[in-house]
Amino acid sequence: ALTWLASREDRPEWNYVWQALLALTPGDAALQAQGRAWLEGREDRPEWSHVWQALVAPGDTALQTQGRAWLEGREDRPEWAFVWQALFTSPLNDAELRELLELGAAWCRNREDRIEYPYVEREIKRRAARYWWGLPQSERGALMQELIVQWTHDSTAIEGNTLTLGETKAVIEHGLTISGKPLKDHHE
Repeated sequence: ALTWLASREDRPEWNYVWQALLALTPGDAALQAQGRAWLEGREDRPEWSHVWQALVAPGDTALQTQGRAWLEGREDRPEWAFVWQALFTSPLNDAELRELLELGAAWCRNREDRIEYPYVEREIKRRAARYWWGLPQSERGALMQELIVQWTHDSTAIEGNTLTLGETKAVIEHGLTISGKPLKDHHE
């Protein structure tokens, strides 16, 4: 079967044969190398995400990086949600977890009618809750304060408030008044 695969990388059935072989012989280094080689330069083919998902394993930072890079600019492809979810199967540091949660949250905006939406939303909520409760109390308090400032600034800016984010923070946290700014902006 490996011989058959070698000269048929660009045939549609290559993907299915390769995945079946990989499932039958997990850990086959030659087969995995062939799959990795196939991924290069084929990022816009529908099979790319299936091959990538079959290859990616916990701790495989090179493929995880490749998957995160693939997500950019492909938000409207059906495979996006599957690649995004597959990235969560591996251990992530805080920065990677936040990046994936932000990507998922951004993807959810204006995509409520997509069939993948409930799965992405559920995963975001589950991962965010686990992340949140794993933080020390002091860090949760600091993040809540940051959220309050950001939310206040954004919601009042929609209504025409002229305070910048930094000025909003100074008003909320220190009760300062900003010279040259209307009193109504401070009250808001």
